[in-house]
Amino acid sequence: MKKRGQVTIFIILGLMIVISATLSLYYFNKSTLPEESVDDLSAEKVSLKLQLENCLDDSVEDALVYVGMQGGYYYTPVKSKEFLQARIPYYFYKNDLFVPQTEEVEEQLAFAIKKIVGNCIELIEENAKKTGLTVGAEIKEIKTKISNETILIEAKIPTKSYYNEIDIVDENSVSDITTINEMNSFKIKKNLHYGKIVGWANEIAQIQAENPAWFPLTKIADLAYDEGFKYEIINEETVVTEGTFDEDTEEDNLLLPEDPQDENKIIISILDNEMFNKPYYFSFAIFYDQDTILKPESLFGE
Repeated sequence: MKKRGQVTIFIILGLMIVISATLSLYYFNKSTLPEESVDDLSAEKVSLKLQLENCLDDSVEDALVYVGMQGGYYYTPVKSKEFLQARIPYYFYKNDLFVPQTEEVEEQLAFAIKKIVGNCIELIEENAKKTGLTVGAEIKEIKTKISNETILIEAKIPTKSYYNEIDIVDENSVSDITTINEMNSFKIKKNLHYGKIVGWANEIAQIQAENPAWFPLTKIADLAYDEGFKYEIINEETVVTEGTFDEDTEEDNLLLPEDPQDENKIIISILDNEMFNKPYYFSFAIFYDQDTILKPESLFGE
């Protein structure tokens, strides 16, 4: 019995030594060569993640500027006015309101981000190739959520990055050894009072709808004062990019409206100097019809 007990102890000790050696070899290998590869790959992943986040962040800003010039639209509606390099949507056209709801602005902003971020990602992929890194990204979905003080952007952009190491086994056999990093979702939160700007534009259009036969400048000015925002107004008569030249005038640079009703077409831009530390414009158009009802005594409804 004593001998059997000793044999059992030796067997157990032998197993412990084998297990210990195996574990030591595993941790040794993990802590040397493989860890070096993992560290390199992790650093590359962090770098790529930052590039993609910066790309998305810059694209959001560019998209906001583009959509702002077009009254919250990437794809503008039929009732829009060509102005400079943008199409300005009519929020009020004679007797009808065409104000986009917040959900529609969110959707249009997402369209713009998706388009712009795609160009940015292509540059990242091209630059990565120069370092031997293959990057593949697909823009699956962009969602935006606009509130009074923030904009939340959620992007599903499945991204894979890897290095290809060619292991030549023999002349007729080549195997690819690839190590792959994967990233899927990105989120960005912008502290911008974009929801308020959209709301102010909506209120101005509502004021115009209540006064369809004239432009209620005083009421709009009161709203701007109460809410603390600035605005600019462009009347078609002052726009030098449209109209026909009057040969009889002595002013060489004078352009007259093609349509007499053009004087009733107003472009309003809500101006914000704080969003990106530079002037930001959210523009839309108004077309009021003086023939809708009897003209009031004052053009501005006072």
